[in-house]
Amino acid sequence: MLQDNRIYLRAPEPHDIDFIFRIENDSSLWKYSQTISPYSKHSLIQFIRNGNGDIYQTKQLRFMVVLKETEKPVGMVDLYDFDNFNSKCAIGIVIDKENQNQGYAYSTLKLTLEYCFKYLSLNMLYAYIPEDNIPSLKLFRNVGFSCSAELKEWFRFNKRYYNVYLMQILSEE
Repeated sequence: MLQDNRIYLRAPEPHDIDFIFRIENDSSLWKYSQTISPYSKHSLIQFIRNGNGDIYQTKQLRFMVVLKETEKPVGMVDLYDFDNFNSKCAIGIVIDKENQNQGYAYSTLKLTLEYCFKYLSLNMLYAYIPEDNIPSLKLFRNVGFSCSAELKEWFRFNKRYYNVYLMQILSEE
């Protein structure tokens, strides 16, 4: 199991729907996920049932970040744009606001790196992080990611363009 002394990562379950619905429909996070409209509970249930399991088929995978002590989810980590041929994948992490700044994102990222490099045999993980998302930039740097590029006006949100840093980490093997 993907775990440390405080958290573990697991596949989403139907009983997670309210947590997922709340996070996915938090419009303050849409800037980071390039979301432009709300998700229905029905579509999220369908994702849990059909879209999360075989990363080789769906090219994406989601893990719930769960506190061992309470068995409650505190966040999610997404692997997406999985490219088996080139041995790389994009990653995104969200920890709910009530549980931020407690080291859960750091632990999540470390566990996910271990999974990707050891079990998926990936060579690289990468993340697109807006230049104003200072906490995420710090997190990814602290885990060993480095900035490979600054992408000028890479995405638009609320009629404004944002520069994005492409952060990458290579497998040590």
